[in-house]
Amino acid sequence: MANTTITQRTFLEMVVNANISDEMTKYATERIKHLDDVNEHRKAKGSKTQRANVEVKKAILTSLEENTVYTASQVAEMGIEGITSTQKASALLRQMTETGELTVTDIKIKGKGKVKGYSLVSPAQEVSDSSTVEELD
Repeated sequence: MANTTITQRTFLEMVVNANISDEMTKYATERIKHLDDVNEHRKAKGSKTQRANVEVKKAILTSLEENTVYTASQVAEMGIEGITSTQKASALLRQMTETGELTVTDIKIKGKGKVKGYSLVSPAQEVSDSSTVEELD
C-alpha cells in the first residue's frame, strides 16, 4: 500500500488550490508563509555540526602556510582539533574551496596517482576553474 501520510504544507496547498472560501484560503496562505519563515530561520541558524565546523575551518586556515599545497591526508595528520579523518578534512577543504578561501589543483603523487591539492588563496592569485597538475614525490 502506498504511503498515505500528508504533510501540513501539502494539506495547506490543497486548501489554497481548492479555493473553498476566501477565509480558508487566506488562513492557509498565512500558515504556508509561517512554515516558510520557520524553515528559513532553521536554515540560517545552521546545524550543530555546521556551527562546530566554523571553528575547525578557522583552525585549518591558520595551520596552512602560503605557497604550499596540501592534500586532505596531510591536513588530517596536522592534529587539528575536530578533524578525525581524511574524509572529514576532505569535506571541509572542499567547502572552503567553494567559498573561495582555498584553491584546488590536481597533483600527482607516486603510488597514488592524481589527488586534490589545496592551498591558500593569495591576494594576487585569481581563482580559476582550470586546475593544473603538479608532480610530488
